[in-house]
Amino acid sequence: MTREEQIKEALKVLNPPPSERKECIERLDDILNIIAVETTNKDSHKDWVSKDTKNKLLHYQIALERAQAAYNALPARAKLVYRNIDFKTHIESCERRINTPSGQPKRTGTKQRFAVVEARGLLSHYGVKATTTRHGKWDALAAILCGDPSTTLSHYCREVTKSRR
Repeated sequence: MTREEQIKEALKVLNPPPSERKECIERLDDILNIIAVETTNKDSHKDWVSKDTKNKLLHYQIALERAQAAYNALPARAKLVYRNIDFKTHIESCERRINTPSGQPKRTGTKQRFAVVEARGLLSHYGVKATTTRHGKWDALAAILCGDPSTTLSHYCREVTKSRR
């Protein structure tokens, strides 16, 4: 779902008065930016344990080993120019990261939680009652902010409601 589609669908749920429509679009755009930035920051540790990253690290390690072999083949005088390159440390670092078990993927729900909280704020601002029912306005708006309107986030809505008591 594109950002434009998210905003369009969210406007249907919020149904702001025409005089507030432009402000609502700006708020939605800001909220989508916040969700994108926050979820990227919270989940950045996942980059190191993904299969894709480990595969790329393996290619990098192989390139380092080839570069080290080429360095070792240089004449002694030429090696003096590049003597500060520490191939061994970089190769060992790659090996450690590649050989670290990835474990089971952990579902953090970071994006969903941010979307639920932001959806509640929007609904409150535009005078729409936020209920925790499945397929209710809160659930629907949060799902749109997540980028998947077909999902249900009512359990996250209830979680947020309980934490505010």
